[in-house]
Amino acid sequence: MRFLTIILFIFCACSKGLDDDMGFVPKYNASFFLIQNAIDERSISCISKDGILVPNWEKKVTNEKISHFIINQSEMFICTPEKAQIQLINLEDNSNIATINWQNAYPTTICLGKKYLLALDNKNNKIAYFKRKNNDFELVKELQTHAEPISAIYHSVGRFYIQIGQYSVGVYDEAGISEVAHYSFMTKLIDLTIDGYFNIQLTTNQNDSLFYTAYISVTNRLPSNETLLPYSNYKLRYTPFNKPIFETEYLGNVALTNNIIHQVPSTDSILNFEVDFNNSTLFYQRNDSLYQYDLQGNKGIINRFLFENQLLGAEHYYERQKE
Repeated sequence: MRFLTIILFIFCACSKGLDDDMGFVPKYNASFFLIQNAIDERSISCISKDGILVPNWEKKVTNEKISHFIINQSEMFICTPEKAQIQLINLEDNSNIATINWQNAYPTTICLGKKYLLALDNKNNKIAYFKRKNNDFELVKELQTHAEPISAIYHSVGRFYIQIGQYSVGVYDEAGISEVAHYSFMTKLIDLTIDGYFNIQLTTNQNDSLFYTAYISVTNRLPSNETLLPYSNYKLRYTPFNKPIFETEYLGNVALTNNIIHQVPSTDSILNFEVDFNNSTLFYQRNDSLYQYDLQGNKGIINRFLFENQLLGAEHYYERQKE
């Protein structure tokens, strides 16, 4: 299961973008990382705005085992599958706002749309739509899937794109709460994201060595053919911005190819990365360290942290501050 983070002003994926309301500016507070250790246990590490790494941050808000989390403005949703629950946390004071109970389920992944919170259960092959009213969440509909739902992203046209099993993507309409399309691929899916043209971009893999790319057109809903890439590994994140709003945004895309990120002047092997496009900050993992890197200015490496576990993804927390 991969962890997807797309922060957009135009549309939202699993996390919603920052508000650019008149009179308010975003103020960076912290970055949160989903990590996995050698025995597949997951936890959350936090890097504060002061550059302090806090391992096992989730222990501040829950004693349960976690599988996934997302951030929406000042709130964090955390999956605690063994309790069949999703916790909603206020990041301003780490208090519990609500507990969402999904009976007879094992919520492993979540994705936030405009109308509903989508929960995925990859143990019982089902998904659920929850509707929020104030701080109460109502289960609106539960649907079975033909294989395990692994990850999901949301597009502003009102559709969830869900990886179902290793080789297919289901498209679920938010308004109709139903599957409207289903696509199968020849090679194993390893990543879903949204590109600069607002299409669904896919990365697939064969035998852990051959990487392919494909896309699903949001306009005509048709998938492209899978194209072989000349890389030994591959990951691409698209900037959501075509122009600066607060003068802090990074307007370029970031790619990992053959263990190299061209923005980083280093020949050492890079394992993985995440980007905070709002703040022009790159986080990349190399050997046993996590590096915080300035993409826009001349600072280069800002911080280096001991980081021995696998990086799965990241979310970034911003406060809304009056100008």
